[in-house]
Amino acid sequence: MKVRNALKRITVLGGIMAMPLTFLGQTAEAADPEKEVKVGESAWQPTERVPEGFRSWGELWSVQHRLNTAAEKIEKVSKLDKGSGYAGIIAAPENRELKVYWHGAVPDQVESAIAIQQVPIQVIPAKYSASKLHSEALRLNARDAIKAIIPKVDGSGLALRVNKERSLVADKALKNAVRAARVEVEITEVPTSLSAHTVAGRGPSTLPTACGALSFCRQNDTPPYYAGGQIWNTFRQRYCSTGFAVQTGDGKRGMLTNSDCGWPRDLVSDGGGDSIGFIRQHEEKRGTAIIEANAAGRIFDGGYDPATTFSKPVAGATQSYVGNWLCTSGAFSGVICGIKVTEVNGYMCCYDTGYGGQLPGQTPGGLIRPVTFAMQVDGTSAGGTGDDGGPIFELTDDTQAVIAKGIFDGASVGSSERPCTGDTWNGTRRCSREIYYSDVKQTLSHFGATIIRSAAN
Repeated sequence: MKVRNALKRITVLGGIMAMPLTFLGQTAEAADPEKEVKVGESAWQPTERVPEGFRSWGELWSVQHRLNTAAEKIEKVSKLDKGSGYAGIIAAPENRELKVYWHGAVPDQVESAIAIQQVPIQVIPAKYSASKLHSEALRLNARDAIKAIIPKVDGSGLALRVNKERSLVADKALKNAVRAARVEVEITEVPTSLSAHTVAGRGPSTLPTACGALSFCRQNDTPPYYAGGQIWNTFRQRYCSTGFAVQTGDGKRGMLTNSDCGWPRDLVSDGGGDSIGFIRQHEEKRGTAIIEANAAGRIFDGGYDPATTFSKPVAGATQSYVGNWLCTSGAFSGVICGIKVTEVNGYMCCYDTGYGGQLPGQTPGGLIRPVTFAMQVDGTSAGGTGDDGGPIFELTDDTQAVIAKGIFDGASVGSSERPCTGDTWNGTRRCSREIYYSDVKQTLSHFGATIIRSAAN
């Protein structure tokens, strides 16, 4: 096969061309007549400041959607090449172009895929391919001093977060493993006491479940259930959040959530104590699970307070790329936006769960993978305890609907810890500006499920 080393910048006259968005392989549904939709609710807009260079969040997400669409097509083609030199992609709307990192010569089919995209694209040489970095990451997996392993998006090496109390000097095995690494390794020491991640919260014995004048809300939802609602696992004594509605391969409906929220055959209830359903599928290594439930393709939007809570339909799902902007909608924080993806396809250590220890079957030192990391750019909380399992999303161009991005997995505490929004559990909740989550497209592929979309209001 003929290849070329022509690493070049491909531009499109007039900048990014507007094209209609399509989301394939997703299940549509009719509107839900049994749940009245609040008038004008889809007009809700993020309250966080709009990044410089954009007049609105809608304009930003319009650019982001076009970049992501092109990125997914390029990445798909790159996987067809055995021994692909693909390293990573940055899709930051502020750049108004894609940055594609590639190790070695760029194959003809990849160059052709790049050439036909309707966005400016810059191809940049990378030191290592993504496959090389991931193979090295897995080789380092067994070292329990490691808190996270992150292949760098530019292909320059691995970023390791390790326990400060078990430094490379003290942990001889880890030290030797890093020395033997066949790629460059950047190490950041994190104090053990500050490196625990928030997981499904135990919280107070009782929490507010009143919805005021509303017939349902985050705190006490009704069927068909929406993403971002409060759930309770009596057996595990844990509060969590509902994720996006899905349809499994056998045609049954369910809701995604975090694997820490329970184990197979655990019964999950809503905030008012009514049974939602049993956890049917569970994958600890991916940090995700599916609750069998009567679920709808909508998410709770707006704040934690029922008076400020709305809902929006789910329009589809898309992959996350470094530079993407997104929002969270945890049951106990409410919607938080202004969050930016910093790393993708990382590995997070599940050994130190921080709250209540390991669930049955968890393997000490095992890694949750693949994990996407994101940061609230204004320095405030992006979410925390009890938000686990909740939806990560971006909005459509007109901001009237959401596009699924992921399922909330956890939040890094320590220097990233911030005061919580929403319900603070009398000061016992812990929140952070840095979160990590399971990519929704990868999760759907693993479970053989499709996202459930809702008809417009």
